[in-house]
Amino acid sequence: MKRRPLVGVTACRRQFDPHPFNIFGQKYIDGVVSGADAMPMVIPPLAERLDTETLLNALDGIVLPGSPSNIEPHRYGGSERDSFPPHDPLRDATTLKLLRNAVERSVPLLAICRGCQEVNVAYGGTCMRSCSMSRVWSNTRRTTVSH
Repeated sequence: MKRRPLVGVTACRRQFDPHPFNIFGQKYIDGVVSGADAMPMVIPPLAERLDTETLLNALDGIVLPGSPSNIEPHRYGGSERDSFPPHDPLRDATTLKLLRNAVERSVPLLAICRGCQEVNVAYGGTCMRSCSMSRVWSNTRRTTVSH
């Protein structure tokens, strides 16, 4: 029997009193299973404790999903003024470390919403707090998207 691809999906850290949980949306699991005919694997936000070598040896691809959280401004040289909570510092540390190593090894990546911001920041980009606050993007329209 042919082995199905194993796709890692980075999780967010959320506090549900009194315990922390590692979570991501069901739609990302559904996309991996139905869209890619692959097996999803949770990549917990372990930060410096993440063994990227072992993980990347096992994975056939990675999904960097969307999230209600934003990247901490210090990760891209921003100031506290640029802060737009909530933040997920463990996901930041985990994903930014994992992303660079995955690209070096040519592991396929799919970045969605916050995941695109992570790719941007991992390679030296910055983020804006809100596009609608910028004169450049003053002609934006609001669209509701669930993560």
